[in-house]
Amino acid sequence: MRFLPVCLLFLLCVSTGCRHESEHSETDNLVAFGRLVGYVRFFHPTEAAAELDWDKFIAYGCEQVIGCRTSEELEARLNRLFFPIAPTLVLGSPDQLDDGAPPPLSADTVYTFWQHQGVDLKTDQNGGAYASRRVEVRHGRLQDSLFAAVPQRRVVVRPLSRDLVCRLPLVLPVEETAPPNSADSLTALMANIAPYSFDARRPESRFANVITTYNVLRHFYPYFDVVEVDWPEEMRRALIRSVADRTKADHVNTLLRMTAALDDGHVQVRTESQEYFPPIYWEWINDTLTITRVVDTTLDISVGQVVTGIEGMSVDEYFSDVMSILSAGTDGWRAYRSQRQSLSGDRSSPFPIEVDGVLRRLTRHIPLFEYYPLTKVNQTQHRSYPDGIEYVNLDMISMEELTDLLPELSRASGLLFDLRGYPNGNHGLINHLMTQPDTVSAWMKIPQIVYPDGEEPVGYSPRNWIDFMQPQAPFLGERPVVFLTDGRAVSYAESFLGFVKGYGLGTLMGQPTAGANGNVNTLHLPGEISITFTGMQVTQHDGSRLHGVGIQPDVYLERSVAGVREGRDEFLEAGLNYLRDRRNK
Repeated sequence: MRFLPVCLLFLLCVSTGCRHESEHSETDNLVAFGRLVGYVRFFHPTEAAAELDWDKFIAYGCEQVIGCRTSEELEARLNRLFFPIAPTLVLGSPDQLDDGAPPPLSADTVYTFWQHQGVDLKTDQNGGAYASRRVEVRHGRLQDSLFAAVPQRRVVVRPLSRDLVCRLPLVLPVEETAPPNSADSLTALMANIAPYSFDARRPESRFANVITTYNVLRHFYPYFDVVEVDWPEEMRRALIRSVADRTKADHVNTLLRMTAALDDGHVQVRTESQEYFPPIYWEWINDTLTITRVVDTTLDISVGQVVTGIEGMSVDEYFSDVMSILSAGTDGWRAYRSQRQSLSGDRSSPFPIEVDGVLRRLTRHIPLFEYYPLTKVNQTQHRSYPDGIEYVNLDMISMEELTDLLPELSRASGLLFDLRGYPNGNHGLINHLMTQPDTVSAWMKIPQIVYPDGEEPVGYSPRNWIDFMQPQAPFLGERPVVFLTDGRAVSYAESFLGFVKGYGLGTLMGQPTAGANGNVNTLHLPGEISITFTGMQVTQHDGSRLHGVGIQPDVYLERSVAGVREGRDEFLEAGLNYLRDRRNK
């Protein structure tokens, strides 16, 4: 293997400025190759495409195509690269190729194509929700299929660049999935890609991860219809940024900036590196960055003080960069994520901040597992008030512990459930608030996909909680019930609160939730990098949009800097006052 020539890297950096020229720029070449990778990998049903080590192939291919100077040269190079795995693929100019129907298949032809329910990325972290399979049709009947749909269009034409398109069969007779005329070239290709392994110092490794990320999201992210993003342009920008990257940390930062554009609260780019934190926590309180926790009592910093500078920058300047690498669909979730992200760093790294205009020199030395409890709103699990109100922190209490509390809760004058966080496996509480069995059958749905580019799915596989959402004794809904929530309530918390909102099981007080629900899918990239994203569509129970909107409270609340200084939980106080007012009416 070799490093890409410096001159080519320079041209890649400035490629957006010369795209009007007849020659292809290095970025154009990588974009065209990257698009073709996704079409063949996920939608062309040959044996070679299904079994190929795509990580190695993409890195090898980036090195092969980047130097092409003309469309003709690029077309020839792509044909050489893809013939061993897609011999029926056709490349040409837009005026040469169309998506006209190929000759009809005879009734006795056995043919195959890809079905994707979401997409199977070979991970055990999606709860078994997603699947991908090459299925066959024999004598007019689907064999071992994921769903009933068959592609009505057997061939698609897709643009790769401004003057190059591909004509790709989506359906192939089985005998064409491993043609003997491509066997020798496939053997040679396998030998060529074998030496490739991830090295963040090598641009082709960085390009390959950008291309893989682009394709997985391009074809299988279910929210491009509601998210305003030019995803192909994000790939182009990430490829250009990748040129200047030199370290794995640089590369991860590029992937973060790329995926931030998706506005998906489930998106995270993870590595094996450890995060460390200073002995404080801060939060945005009415657009003011405020100290809300202090671990080290020797520090001359107090809860309620205002942060006025960070690492020699203004707060706005510092957070502008932090926000640029965070994917979130709502302001509340973005603020919550930015609070932790802005504090994290390498072990023992210095962290100078200004508090009320005074410089304070801190050090990051607390590991995440010790630091995480500081980010929780309330550490109290349960509290009984003298007037009969019972407070339960759903972020802390287990279902077993909650079950033991049920007799006490059933005698309460009012119930205050705190879900400013993530439920601790205690959604069974919902059964004790319901008066009828759950009937909402399709608030979660997984796209069924046979066409590329996020085209309208051919159907959806519905998901729900009907099997275990049934009324149970004791019934707790005879007294006033309040749920507290805010922007940190994400995913499972939104499934929980969706029942509260949809069935009117209590009054929601606080702020909108995160607007990111559904099983995550996980893309594992070379270099021990993983990217999570939302893999299914989830709506509110009435069918309205949840993604990027969140569940709206019935009563909106805000915190104040004065309240933080006084050690008050203003949301909790508001919930208690609401219940007392209801009881007195």
